[in-house]
Amino acid sequence: MKFDHVVIGSGISGLACAVILAQRGRRVAVVEKAGQAAPLLRGFNRRGIHFDTGFHYTGAYGPGEALDVYFRCLGIEDRLTKVPYNADCFDAARFPGDGFSFDFPQGYDQLRQRLHEDFPLEKEGIDAYLRIVAEEFGRSPHLNLDLPIDAIGAFNPLHEQSVATCLSGLFGDERLRALLSLHFLLYGVEPGQASMALHAQVCGSLYQSVHGIKGGGKSLAAALTRRLEELGVVLLTGRNVKRIETASDHCRGVVLEDGEVVRSDTCIAAVHPCSLLSMVDEAAFRPATRRRFQAYEETSSGFMFSAAVDEFPKILDRKNLFLCPDMDLDGYCRPDRPIEKRPFFLAAAGAENGSSARGLILLCPASMEEMRPWMHSGPRDRPESYRSMKRDLMDRVQAHVSRSIPEIGSMTMLDCATPLTFRDWVNAPSGSLYGIKQKHGQISPSPLTKIKGLYLVGQALTGPGVLGATISAFLTCGFILGPETLRKEVRQCR
Repeated sequence: MKFDHVVIGSGISGLACAVILAQRGRRVAVVEKAGQAAPLLRGFNRRGIHFDTGFHYTGAYGPGEALDVYFRCLGIEDRLTKVPYNADCFDAARFPGDGFSFDFPQGYDQLRQRLHEDFPLEKEGIDAYLRIVAEEFGRSPHLNLDLPIDAIGAFNPLHEQSVATCLSGLFGDERLRALLSLHFLLYGVEPGQASMALHAQVCGSLYQSVHGIKGGGKSLAAALTRRLEELGVVLLTGRNVKRIETASDHCRGVVLEDGEVVRSDTCIAAVHPCSLLSMVDEAAFRPATRRRFQAYEETSSGFMFSAAVDEFPKILDRKNLFLCPDMDLDGYCRPDRPIEKRPFFLAAAGAENGSSARGLILLCPASMEEMRPWMHSGPRDRPESYRSMKRDLMDRVQAHVSRSIPEIGSMTMLDCATPLTFRDWVNAPSGSLYGIKQKHGQISPSPLTKIKGLYLVGQALTGPGVLGATISAFLTCGFILGPETLRKEVRQCR
């Protein structure tokens, strides 16, 4: 088989790359080792309840905002139904330890007013913080489409400053620092390490507008795969890439595990950078490049619990909830921290096939170190001790959440994903939820590699979530098609 471009991996970034290139008449193949495209994005079903795993909500998706424009450019916006989140509270934060709670409203002015009301002695710092977030969000040419694309390379001092350092310089109130750091759970880097630039881009999108999609990640996956079918993209599912072929420092295609060769002079790897190293010959990358890839730190992993509830909790109606045990945010990811002392992100799970059943997704930080006794087991040969550990965690989390948030009502734990789950099913070597850390002082990977025609794509390059993955696709394809050409086409979709 011969193609103009081969994409390895069918997450959002990989599928979006395939669409962008195929829309320009290129012959494209996507290779995915799972049995269907976008496996993580599709989520899973338990007892008639659909649980989203790769998508819960997103910012910057209002009319004319960045993600809205990108989806239009991909030709999928008309296939999706936006679900606006609660304008008065898109995320609720609870700190049961001291009885503190806060509701995040949509809109900078609304958030400023509420923060002023709750923290009247911190008004000056609040104004400065929101100004920093708004300015940083507007500084990114992938979020602010009015900027020239060459603004990407501009030096940004916020990349060198951590969230904790920035907020400590603005606020004396520990509760306020913890509250405004809280969304680090959406990108998996502790405030002491996360760059303020990343934090501002993630929070800035949410402060702007917040939406879900009817049908969740499954609907987004369906829209992308239908678009690929229309464009004639070849989806090779259930096929795993064994090796990327190179010759004279040029990409020549990929070899599948069954020995079949897919020829192409351009390969886009929507995989973890460390996974890429195992796909190329030892000599293809210089030792310094290999060391740099291997030295990247990983974002935190997590425990993801799925639960059924007797009645849908109104507290999660078009909003999410952060449950925080204390203000020690940098200590949240320590593997020795009891599960009851970790922060939880709670989101509603929807009905499937008209069922009235409802459920919850509960996510908290975790470390692969906690999985040490079972590190060498696979998905189909986990020992009884592993299953016992999961049952114990589910019992403890159910008791903890029921005690801390009585409004949830009666719930039944159904399953628990662990760092091993994410390692084995998401191809994340350490089970990380968001790939490589976007931390202050660390340079993120580039789409370009030392092998001509071999490119990287994914949230490790740009940022987390649907928005970050989509942006990374346009970033990478800009290197292939020409950044100004692609930029012009994106702007025409506004």
